[in-house]
Amino acid sequence: MQPYGASPGQPPKKGTSTLTIVLIILGGIVVLGLGTCAVCVGVVRHETKELAAAIRDGGGLVTESPPEVKAALLGPKSAYVGTWTGTTGGSLAIESSGRISIDKHGQGSNRTTLSGLPIAAFQGDDIVLREIVVITLHVTHAPHPVGGHQEMIVDGVTYTRP
Repeated sequence: MQPYGASPGQPPKKGTSTLTIVLIILGGIVVLGLGTCAVCVGVVRHETKELAAAIRDGGGLVTESPPEVKAALLGPKSAYVGTWTGTTGGSLAIESSGRISIDKHGQGSNRTTLSGLPIAAFQGDDIVLREIVVITLHVTHAPHPVGGHQEMIVDGVTYTRP
């Protein structure tokens, strides 16, 4: 008896059929797809657990300034509160509620605008913001009187207010 499709007098074909090759390729794609999905799920779970732990430990996203920051702005850091104008044209507004808005003008079209972010902490004179990433505003000279106005230097820029 001859296989279906074989001509009389010809030996049966040897090797893998086209259907078998297609099924092997599809199976490989499915296995790779499932493996990739499993890896992605593992990474997302890991990152989510890390973010949750950081938030729980006070090191993650900050949605409101902690009480110690608000107390500092009403006490020893009260000189920080107010609207400051930078020598480069930018501005810095610090509220006693612990919120900060920054409009930094850099060279060329390099400009940074952050609006109404909560201050997460003070490290010495520096201001720390924690909004997905940690941003530290380096205060090299805390607010101090100069002539008839106040001055402070943040990230190398001199800011003044009346």
